[in-house]
Amino acid sequence: MKINKLLKLNLAFILFFAVLFSSCEKWIDTDINISPNDPNDVPMKLLIPSIQANMAFSLEGNDIVRPTNIWLQYYNGWARQSFSQARYVFKPSDINNLWSTIYSSIIMDIHQVLIKAEETKSPYYEGVAKVCLAFTLGTATDVWGDIPYSESMQGDLNLSPKYDTQAEIYADIQTILDEAITALSKPESENVVQLENDLIYNGDLSKWIKAAYSLKARYALNLSKVNGNQAYTDALAYAANGFTSNADNFAFKFDETSNSPLYMFMDDRGDINMASTFINMLKADGDERIFVYSSDGSSSVGSEPGTDVNDGIAKPGDYAAAKDASSFFMTYAELKFIQAEALLATGDATNAYTAYLDGAVASNLSALSVDPSYDGLTETDIQSWTWYTVISVGANNLTLELIMRQKYIAGFNTVQPYVDYRRTGYPVLTRATGATNDIPVRFPYAQSELDYNANVPQNVSLYDKLWWDKD
Repeated sequence: MKINKLLKLNLAFILFFAVLFSSCEKWIDTDINISPNDPNDVPMKLLIPSIQANMAFSLEGNDIVRPTNIWLQYYNGWARQSFSQARYVFKPSDINNLWSTIYSSIIMDIHQVLIKAEETKSPYYEGVAKVCLAFTLGTATDVWGDIPYSESMQGDLNLSPKYDTQAEIYADIQTILDEAITALSKPESENVVQLENDLIYNGDLSKWIKAAYSLKARYALNLSKVNGNQAYTDALAYAANGFTSNADNFAFKFDETSNSPLYMFMDDRGDINMASTFINMLKADGDERIFVYSSDGSSSVGSEPGTDVNDGIAKPGDYAAAKDASSFFMTYAELKFIQAEALLATGDATNAYTAYLDGAVASNLSALSVDPSYDGLTETDIQSWTWYTVISVGANNLTLELIMRQKYIAGFNTVQPYVDYRRTGYPVLTRATGATNDIPVRFPYAQSELDYNANVPQNVSLYDKLWWDKD
């Protein structure tokens, strides 16, 4: 009797759950666990601005620019983590957020755009995404050397991607930029999805093509210690199709609602100030860029690198630290200095000198534009300044050191001067006070990679030179 009751009870439960599961779809919303704020499928027109903002914030913002600009003595870190970095203490755990943003946010979003661009016949999205990819890979490899790329973005299929060599990454960058130029050059048709929400060039494809060629020139010249004269001739060939004015600058402008990364850092922590090395260089030349680079203009005092002095020391100025400051990925001024170096190296001092002066003037026009008191500033105005007389040494007296000095000043608050310093040795810098080693020549790998990816290069120190930097 008890057995029959037990069987009936079990059958009742079985029937109840059978009915329950067979009818779930009738009364449970299958989309209940999908957040409207975190959609599973994001359109390209929303991915592109997200990629651009992340590039501006992480690649030309605090995470890379701040430590490298401290090491290059634009800034001095006087407190907390920045003080440690000023004395060349930089740990793998300091890198985790940056590494994650590059791969989980920027490159992953680019990967999604490229998939969607192929599916929807969208060559313009493809081209923009590939220019951004080339810049991202270039920035990453220039601070780490070997990095994952060819086996990245495979998700659960490969959680330990191999590390491609820097030589392979540099070859990939040139190929990616060539593909970007091809995609961006395709004619419009009714079957092509048009580019939307481009926060950098507002959909101007010609400017994206110039940016691609300009980046090709940069990454060609970066191999001067590897390729010798070929690096110079390649850079000149690419530069001929690159930027033609400051209007072409590859940059992302923040606004007073989004706020620039350095503004946010200074507002929240403020543990960097201007370094005496940079401030004294500007003062020595009577350089008016001091009025926007530094908070205190011509009365600015910089702190000695590696010290904890902050009282009476100038802070970063509006050029880098205003709410609506721009992150510059590459500028027309940089391209002119690339041409100047390459022309000088290949024996054309006359045209090298012209490019050198053009780059210096272009940097002033771009930098000083953030100060309303310089509204209407022209090249003729700049050429009348004492500063212009100081840098006008004549073609016969032009040297690589002079070119790199002006390129260094123009590259304030960007990453590229860190590449140029390791590649050329200019500007000449001495180690920071209290530091026991020389200026680091690379970043450590992220602690997360050291913990979870067996393919990460082992026993890498801050003083192991990158492939393109080896003598």
